Amino acid sequence: MITYNKGGWHVIMLSYKKFFKLAESKNLNIEELRKMFTPRTIYRLENGSEISIYIIEKICCKMHCQPGDFMEYINDK
Repeated sequence: MITYNKGGWHVIMLSYKKFFKLAESKNLNIEELRKMFTPRTIYRLENGSEISIYIIEKICCKMHCQPGDFMEYINDK
């Protein structure tokens, strides 16, 4: 994910790999996930793209979890 602030462009490394492991632990396949979330959301999660706080909240609500259960910060320094 790339964001811009006063200092310029900044890369934020977030991984959503845990999302699919969480889904698997809840016996949710990709077809069921596509019914729960938009194709765009699934695409963004698969490709590590930016997701909004609204989507984070939606995932937490629908999957009964916390943000740390499906995403993690990758410290690349």
